[in-house]
Amino acid sequence: MESERVRLLGDTPLHEQPMYSSTLNMMGTTRDAFTDTPAYEVLRKANLLCTQYRLECASEIEAIPANSTPWVNLALNVGCCLCRCCFTTFETPAGHVAMVEDGRGKFNFHSQGVHRLMDPFQRYVRQEKYGDSQIVHGDRNLVVIEQGFIGFALDKGQPVLLPPGMHQWRSSTIIYKGAFDLNNNVIQLGPLTLVTVDEGYAAVTEDNGKQKILDGGETYLLNHRNWKFRKFVSCKMQSNVMQQIRATSADNVLMSVNATVIWRITDVHVAAKNAADTIKSSGSERRHTITHKRAREHTR
Repeated sequence: MESERVRLLGDTPLHEQPMYSSTLNMMGTTRDAFTDTPAYEVLRKANLLCTQYRLECASEIEAIPANSTPWVNLALNVGCCLCRCCFTTFETPAGHVAMVEDGRGKFNFHSQGVHRLMDPFQRYVRQEKYGDSQIVHGDRNLVVIEQGFIGFALDKGQPVLLPPGMHQWRSSTIIYKGAFDLNNNVIQLGPLTLVTVDEGYAAVTEDNGKQKILDGGETYLLNHRNWKFRKFVSCKMQSNVMQQIRATSADNVLMSVNATVIWRITDVHVAAKNAADTIKSSGSERRHTITHKRAREHTR
């Protein structure tokens, strides 16, 4: 179970609703409605979705609460105007976090409310809205992943996949790379590759030099760097119009023949194995799509 987070935000509603509803399945892992799709399911089965840093609601954001009032700040700014270099006052609006450096190498978030910094070495940097963006402040990160996307980060070179929701962490080794749209058929996530194969197609992959065919209608996870996606092959009915052929019959009659060839691939393994090169003579990769396959068939 995840450790309890310290609620440091003040002035939050007592009945604030969670960002997502979650349930506990028979295996003891948490599932929520936002990730109950095939693409997320294949990542969940591989135990790759990281919910360690996800927040249930905005009140769980780790930030320093307000410690002043407008009247106190006014009195400080008017009565101690000659000592302004020794303190800083600011206000953080709702839906924002303020970023402060403590002058000793640490970085902090400050929550909604009125604040005063009674330390000449602390420095107010800026404030940002946290609802739909990525906030990076030194080793502090606050990231929102939209529904239909997967967040990707690296922790000491190892991939960290973030499901939809709001995530916060404090680490100097976790580097957030961005969010990837699961609407794409092929998604490269560092050493991992997420492949969605539509019905009527097949995907050709190579696992350490061995060809593997992925059937349509499923989402697959290629779980190491040497398991590579190569191309998609259509298994649907296709047609090609042959160029006009002129021939002379046995009784010397000149004929013009027009033909339309209708065909489909029934053995994807054999077709993919003989369709196109997957590596160059120099050793670099080649990637082919359905159009490459059709272009080669059209020239036969």
